[in-house]
Amino acid sequence: TAGGACILAGKPEGEGPMTGVVTRLAEEFMMGPEDLADIFTTYFLETAQMIRDCRSALVSGDVPALVRLGHSIKGSSANLRLEQVFRCALELEDAARGGNLTVIAPSLDRLADEVAIAETEVSNFYRKVKTT
Repeated sequence: TAGGACILAGKPEGEGPMTGVVTRLAEEFMMGPEDLADIFTTYFLETAQMIRDCRSALVSGDVPALVRLGHSIKGSSANLRLEQVFRCALELEDAARGGNLTVIAPSLDRLADEVAIAETEVSNFYRKVKTT
């Protein structure tokens, strides 16, 4: 998204883009938003490792690993309602299934960018929650 635009549509006016996402997700999981902090932390740590693994797989030409990793990131991102990350992971998975390494690299870069945006937005949400 350009300039880190809203990860999901329907964010409450005047609040960060993750407010609606975290609030709805907490309701779905029947827990408080603060209880999701560890889940998001684990997600971002594991996703960062999977992106590093994708970069290694790209260098070595391991297309099956790229498909598997893209699929894993796509699933975990969908579970946490991170729509833009989900879409980029789907794009990576589809590009890897096509086997064209020149298309995979830009898809991986977009995915890494969207994960960074989402992590910043989630961190900002929890920083704001702590200060209120």
